[in-house]
Amino acid sequence: MNKFLLMSCFFFSIGANGQPLVKTFFDRNGKAADSALSFYYQTARNGDKLVSVSDPHFITRADKKAQVQIDTLLSYYTSTGKIRDLRIFVDGSLEGNFTAFHENGKIKEKGLYRRGSRIGYFSSWYEQGIPEETVQYLDSMKTYFPWPKVIDHWDSLAEQEVINGNGFCHCYSTFHVTGDDSDKDEKKVREEGKIVNGLKDSVWLSYRGNTLLFQETYQQGRFIEGDGYANGKKLRFTELREIPEFPRGIEAMMRFIQNNMVYPRAARRRGSEGRVFVGFVVNTNGKISDIEVLKGIATDCDKEAVRVVSIMPSWTPGKLRGELVRVRFVLPINFKLVD
Repeated sequence: MNKFLLMSCFFFSIGANGQPLVKTFFDRNGKAADSALSFYYQTARNGDKLVSVSDPHFITRADKKAQVQIDTLLSYYTSTGKIRDLRIFVDGSLEGNFTAFHENGKIKEKGLYRRGSRIGYFSSWYEQGIPEETVQYLDSMKTYFPWPKVIDHWDSLAEQEVINGNGFCHCYSTFHVTGDDSDKDEKKVREEGKIVNGLKDSVWLSYRGNTLLFQETYQQGRFIEGDGYANGKKLRFTELREIPEFPRGIEAMMRFIQNNMVYPRAARRRGSEGRVFVGFVVNTNGKISDIEVLKGIATDCDKEAVRVVSIMPSWTPGKLRGELVRVRFVLPINFKLVD
C-alpha cells in the first residue's frame, strides 16, 4: 500500500470579503469530492480557495511585515447539514477556540490553538454524549510525538480508566498513517497501555481490529523503541517520526531559493510583491512531485516559484515508525523588491 503522511494538517481560506459563500466538498480523507459522494463540505466566499497546509513551521517563517489575515472556517456534514467544526485562522495558522461536533449534533471536541499548535486542555466526548477524555498540551511537550498528557479517560460504556493522569488506557490513535485509498477513520487504530502521571509508560500495543500493528516501549512519555508488523514481517524502529529534510537543512534550502530564483522583469515593472505558497510532496525516494500554487500573487511570479521548487535536489525522505512515507509540505516563497 502506498502510504502517505500529512503532517500537522490544517486549513485556511484565502480571498476577498463581501462575496457570496460557496461550498467545497470533501470525502472522509479530506480529498476534494463530488457533492453526491462527499462526507462534509466547507464554506468560503466566492473566489476564495480552501487550502490544505501541511507544515506550520514553514508558514511561521513567512514575512512578518505582511498584513495579518484572519479567517473563520466552518465545515458541515453533507448528509445532515449540521456543523462539523469551527476553526479560526490568523495568517494561515490555527488560533483561538476550536470546536468540533458529531453528525448527530452533539459536541465531539473542544480546545484552544496558539500559532497552529494545541495548547492547554482539550476535552472530547463520545457520540452518545458521554465524556471520552481530557488531555493537556504543554509547550514543553513539543518534543513528545505526538501525544499530550492524558488527564482522564473513559471507555464507551462510561467506565473511567484513567483518573488524574494514572491508569490503563484503551485509547484510539489521533495520528496514524493511511494509504491513499483507505478510509481515514481514527477509531480504527486502538492503543492499549499504562498511563503514569499523564504520560505513556512501559509497553503499548496498537491494533487495527484484532490485528497487531505496533508494539512500543515508553519511559515517562519518551519513546524508547518499537516493532511494527506488516505483511508477515517485523520492523524495528528507534524513532517514531523522521521529517524529510532538504540537503544540509532549512537554511541551505533558503540559500538555494535565493540563488536560483529570478525575479520576472514584468513583475518588477508592475511592482508585484508578496508571498507565493507552493505545495509539494516529498516522495519515498526523496524526489519532489505534485507541485502546485496554493496562493499566488501574479502568474509570472507563481510560475517562477514553481520552477525553483521543481529544480530542488532530492531530499532525505521521511519515515513514520520505520517506514518510508510520502510527506506533503507548503513553502511560502517571498518576492520582495529592493530599492
